[in-house]
Amino acid sequence: MKTCFVANTGEEAQTVFGQDFYRQSQPKTQPELDERVQLGAFLRTFALSAVCQFPIVATISPREKRPDFKVTFGSTEVGIETSKIANSELEQIRTVQRQKKLGTIEISSLLRPQAKRSLTKKIEDCTGIPVFIFPVQNQALHEDTFWIEKAQEIITRKASIAKKPTFSRYGASWLLLWDKMSGDEELEPRIQALATWLAPFWKIDFFEKIIIQQQHSEQFFILSRQGIEIIEKPTVIPDTEFSLPEDIASSIEGQ
Repeated sequence: MKTCFVANTGEEAQTVFGQDFYRQSQPKTQPELDERVQLGAFLRTFALSAVCQFPIVATISPREKRPDFKVTFGSTEVGIETSKIANSELEQIRTVQRQKKLGTIEISSLLRPQAKRSLTKKIEDCTGIPVFIFPVQNQALHEDTFWIEKAQEIITRKASIAKKPTFSRYGASWLLLWDKMSGDEELEPRIQALATWLAPFWKIDFFEKIIIQQQHSEQFFILSRQGIEIIEKPTVIPDTEFSLPEDIASSIEGQ
């Protein structure tokens, strides 16, 4: 199992932190795979930015250690902790939506407490009434609120972990979040609301950067005490890489 990966140029990073990054590191669990796919996408994009220093040396931490990764950019060591802004039922329904080419889904029923339901019932609740004919009142507002609360919950939990003596501190600590819920036009206004909530945190011992990835693209919103920066690559990552990481897991297991 390989745990250290090095790229000396932006072009080299596109290969080093592509599929080889998570195949050669041999993740044992789905969360480990997700983390490496996620970090690989960020490093491929960040490597092409004007501020990135080389070489990039990414080291995968042992499973029991935090943060998840240590990444050196030139001479600067950065600890990177990862997580997702996600809803497992929504991910499940969207996978079926892609596979069966379902139309627009109404997701409000997935974002409130429900009795346990079968997958068939969940799909029925999400597609039974055409959304464009009978939209649920304030659906967009409800989804925004759910997303922001989920993001706040994750950031608060990760900040608590980062304060523990077992959390290794490097020159800087970054939190990398993979947004698995927002559509193309939904994320930016949610980021603005989250940035307002984060304002007091930059004044205390906290992550220097919180980086949020748009779910199916190599676009990243970087939040810090300096404000919000957006970095992105012009190409979109194939759905098989970011929408269906379980396919990657299956191929790894088959090797």
